[in-house]
Parts: sequence; C-alpha cells; structure tokens
Amino acid sequence: MFGHSFGGTTATIVTRDDDRFVGGVNLDGNMIGALDSDLKKPFMQLSTALAYNTNAFLLETNSQETYFVIIDNVTHGDFSDALFAFTNEASRGTRDAMEQRNIITS
Repeated sequence: MFGHSFGGTTATIVTRDDDRFVGGVNLDGNMIGALDSDLKKPFMQLSTALAYNTNAFLLETNSQETYFVIIDNVTHGDFSDALFAFTNEASRGTRDAMEQRNIITS
C-alpha cells in the first residue's frame, strides 16, 4: 500500500489495520493517526527533512523492517505528478524532475 500526502497517512493506517497488505510506503505524508503504532509490517517513508523531524520517532515503534529515506532538494509536491505540471519553479525543489521520478519509482 502506498500514497502521497494524506494518501500517505492513509497508507500508513491501512498497512497497519488491513491484513491484505504486506507492507507500505508513505510519500511525504504525515504519520498522525498512527501515533505509537506497531505497524507489524515492513514500511518505508520517502520524505523531505522536514517530515523526518516530525515523523521519524513514530516509525521507531514498528517491529518490522522500517526505512526512512530523506530526499534533499525537493518540496512536498515533488512526490506527486505535480512534479511535471508546475510551471512556477518556486513551487518545486531544485532536484531534476526526471531524477526525482527515478528515485521514487526505483
């Protein structure tokens, strides 16, 4: 299960609560709603440093493999398809759009 932003928050909760899913990925979403939860499944968060400062301690309670990947030079919207739609460069991070896409998809 994976999602971005509020979808990432949803992915975290669904990963924890629904046995049909064997793991989850949160793309720069908040972990509120999964406070102090043992997800009991492998989980990864791909985020900005800002999200690390607010979410990392929440992942420490997971008893399974847990990864927190910080991608620098990106903004919240760079984790979505908006990465290719922004025409205002101030709305984006400085990382190349194709490089960011490759990081997320790999």
